Amino acid sequence: AKFISYENSIKNNGFSLLNLNPTLSYKIAADIVLDAYDSGADFMVVKEEKDFYLFDTCAKKLMQTSGREFEDFYILSRFEFLALIEGIQAPSLKNHTLKVSLI
Repeated sequence: AKFISYENSIKNNGFSLLNLNPTLSYKIAADIVLDAYDSGADFMVVKEEKDFYLFDTCAKKLMQTSGREFEDFYILSRFEFLALIEGIQAPSLKNHTLKVSLI
């Protein structure tokens, strides 16, 4: 695995705007995912459940908002990532909107 730095990695992901302006929230989140995707990342690891919700659960809305597909990209929680490093497949991987294909 190789860590890839991408321009939007430290920006606000838009979750705080989700209830106020969903379209803007989805646009911000889609820009972040697509920046990582276009930078050559195979997946993105997120720290918090709210981030996972926005990037994975809302993935279809992010794709609609951006007009681009990224179904071959996926989001992992930090716990899922750490489990995979240990050779363990977390049961939660089956519940992803963006299906995890690394394993």
